[in-house]
Amino acid sequence: MAAVTPVRAWMIPAVALLLLAAFTGQWWRDQPAGDVTLLLVAWARESCPSAVPVLNRPVRVADGAHAIDAIGWRIAASVMGVQSRCLGAGRLGRRTVSA
Repeated sequence: MAAVTPVRAWMIPAVALLLLAAFTGQWWRDQPAGDVTLLLVAWARESCPSAVPVLNRPVRVADGAHAIDAIGWRIAASVMGVQSRCLGAGRLGRRTVSA
């Protein structure tokens, strides 16, 4: 029987942990949202309505993650000066009202 190489010694537990995390994440994303996630989604809807779609179901953990992603992309766009659907002129906090 061949000796276990040092790379193999840490690779097998690492792959097992990665698979466990992937399966746990698939289960976790559909769980009901907690208080912090509900506050985060409410803040995201208030600051940028297009970042969080209207849901016809209870808010899930994944919805909070999607809200963080959407707000982050919009902030990054405003920093780069790109026109954002939420921020009007492209600068964070400066919204324009169309006539």
